[in-house]
Amino acid sequence: MSGLLCVAVQTTSEGVALAVAADWVVLAAGLGSVSLTRFGLTRSGSEPLALMPVLGQAMEIQLPDVLGDVDFQPVINGDDIQFVPLGSGRYWLGATVEFHNEAMNFDEPLLAKAEGLQNLQKGAAGFCHAIAQAKIIRTWSGLRPRPVGQPAPVIKPLSNTQNVTLATGHYRNGVLLAPVTARLIADQVNGKADPILAAFSYRRFQDQNKTDKNQIDKDQTDQDRTGETPILRRTTDSSPSRLSKQQSPVT
Repeated sequence: MSGLLCVAVQTTSEGVALAVAADWVVLAAGLGSVSLTRFGLTRSGSEPLALMPVLGQAMEIQLPDVLGDVDFQPVINGDDIQFVPLGSGRYWLGATVEFHNEAMNFDEPLLAKAEGLQNLQKGAAGFCHAIAQAKIIRTWSGLRPRPVGQPAPVIKPLSNTQNVTLATGHYRNGVLLAPVTARLIADQVNGKADPILAAFSYRRFQDQNKTDKNQIDKDQTDQDRTGETPILRRTTDSSPSRLSKQQSPVT
C-alpha cells in the first residue's frame, strides 16, 4: 500500500515473487478476503472484515429414468434442499449447512460431518422417493464465507483506500449474485457507483447508533435457514441493474 492508494498486487508464480501493477483492486477471495483486508490495516486505518466458514456438502446422483416431463426439468427446492437436473437422469443434490461448534476456534479445520450426505439424501427422498435408491456418482464439499454481524454479501470500498473494493461474503448466494455483483463493481470502477452499494457495507451497522442487533441476528438466522439474503429480500426496486429478491443458488 502507498498511503491510501494500492499501486500493485504481490503474488507468486512457480515460486517467484511477482508484483503486478494495479489501477484498481477487487477483493473477491471468499474466506481469503479476511487476511487480504488485514494487510496494511495499520497504515490504511481500515476496519477488519469478519467472515466465518460454513461448510456445505453436495452430491451428484444417477437415477434409472428422468423424473417427470423430459422437456420440463426445473430446479426443485424443498425443505432447503436443492434438486438440480443435469440431463440423462443425472441430478445435483445439495447442500448441507454445517457450522463450527460454539466452543471451536474458526482457525481450526471445519470437517464435514459423516452423516451430512446421508441426511441430505434422506431429506430429498422425503419429497422424491426415487432418490433413496439413486446411485451416488460423486460427492464434494466446500466452505462458504458467511459475514459476521451483518447479512451477506459485503460489497463496498475498503475503508480509507482509494482504489480497493470488497466483493465477498456472499455466503450461499455466490453463484446467483456473481453477475450483478460484477456489474455493480464495474460501474463503481468506472465512476458510476450505484447508491444501492451502501446497503452492503459491513460498516453500515457501526455507523448507525440505533442498530437493532437482534434484527441483524434474526436476518442472518433466516438466511441460514432459507438461503435468501435478507437485504435483498427487502429490495423493492425492480430495475435489472439492482439486486432484487432471489432464491438461493445451489451452493
